[in-house]
Amino acid sequence: MVNIFEKNGRIEISTINYDELQEDKFFSKPKKFSLNSQTVKITEINGNNKFLERLPYSNVKNLLLVELEDGYDFKGKFNLICNKGEYFLVIEKFYLELVHELYNLVDEGYELAEIVSEFTSLIPPKIELFQYKELEEDGLTTHLKKSHINNILHYTDMEKETISQFISSIKTLRIRSLFKYKRDNINSPKNEFCILISEFSKSEFSNNFSVKQDKNSNIIIEDYGVLLPSKLNTSYTEKPILILVHGLASSCKIEKENYIEITKYLVPYFHVFVFDYLTINQPISVSGMLLAAKVKKLKEKYRNKKVYIIAHSMGGLVSRSAIEEHSAEVDYLIMAGTPNNGSLPGKLARLEKTTLFIANQCKIKFQDFYDLIYSNVKGLEDLSRKNSYIKKLNENKLFNPEKYYCIAGYAFPVGHIRILNRIKTDLVVSLHNMMLVNGRKIPNIKLGSWNHMNYFTKNFEKPLGEIINSLLMKKKV
Repeated sequence: MVNIFEKNGRIEISTINYDELQEDKFFSKPKKFSLNSQTVKITEINGNNKFLERLPYSNVKNLLLVELEDGYDFKGKFNLICNKGEYFLVIEKFYLELVHELYNLVDEGYELAEIVSEFTSLIPPKIELFQYKELEEDGLTTHLKKSHINNILHYTDMEKETISQFISSIKTLRIRSLFKYKRDNINSPKNEFCILISEFSKSEFSNNFSVKQDKNSNIIIEDYGVLLPSKLNTSYTEKPILILVHGLASSCKIEKENYIEITKYLVPYFHVFVFDYLTINQPISVSGMLLAAKVKKLKEKYRNKKVYIIAHSMGGLVSRSAIEEHSAEVDYLIMAGTPNNGSLPGKLARLEKTTLFIANQCKIKFQDFYDLIYSNVKGLEDLSRKNSYIKKLNENKLFNPEKYYCIAGYAFPVGHIRILNRIKTDLVVSLHNMMLVNGRKIPNIKLGSWNHMNYFTKNFEKPLGEIINSLLMKKKV
């Protein structure tokens, strides 16, 4: 049961049922509150929404619609309280409806990863995640502030124009006819937002993770720095070693289908392993240390064998950390879509929100999703271009562009939207970001059909084959 009431000039929304709560605080019908001469109406609405349904490891409990009847410039505050294992998300209503329809476009033949990645790269997600504090009563509390609300309700003129272009570019009438998205709808002031109350699936939340700490007090989940041999390997042991390293909010173990084709392609030439690690709260340097330790063991077991790494996105930075910070004996590193100068959404808050959409498309690990929801994000902090870690890594003297190779996509927008001064990207990372480190260019192959989500599933054979053949023949690309 949800309790909604006014307390000390704030609206309090709680899923914890205290004995002293009066019956009028229970939420069973729409409620109105007057705060700072503003009227706030709260109603429970249907939670049938494709975006919410796809939230991993989660069960939607309640979806509340909050209407600011006196305009969007809200001056109040909400206290949000929940049990451990529950969480809140706040999403602008128009944005939630629009994303729902974008997810429905899969039925129209569009690729979900492509269209959602394009949309989130153009428009900052109108969604809020929270940091929580523990309560003595075994619950969690956080605050929905004026700045949060005004941030999700406000659309810049550029954002409004981009949404209009994006919708107009989609080659189906369904999304436009259903909501009749006219320019007036897009440009109108927004004064409604949704508060999602969700809980983690009990079977997942009850799992106990074996935790230890390194000498710098960084938390390491023991089972998430693992190296696994591919089951597709043959018994031929004279081949060199190759390690596949996944990217942000992903997993080679869970997303096996995304790595099957590339593994089949590689096993005739290599003894293939996959490295799985945590991406959200585990610092990149710690993941690099774990990978370096696995490389050392492989070198001891398979003496005189060369070691190659193919890494996607954040995995390229983890691999560089293993080589440059932890002296892993890797002969060649091939990076696909790696943000070598930090993530494109530079601010951490936007990176967190964008990652939530990635998690909705990929098969994220439970621990990674849990950390993202509760804003335990040391790994994301390292990935942000505003963070000093990337600069430090790029200044490392062990950086050797002769050992590194880059696979770079520059996917065309879904609807070929023409945004003024827009740089070439794979929908997430720019070409410049992938190919240059401190002004030093990495040997590269570019392909227009790649986007950030399909490097290892689409048209990879020829370009990857060119790099591999040149390396096996000890020639430069």
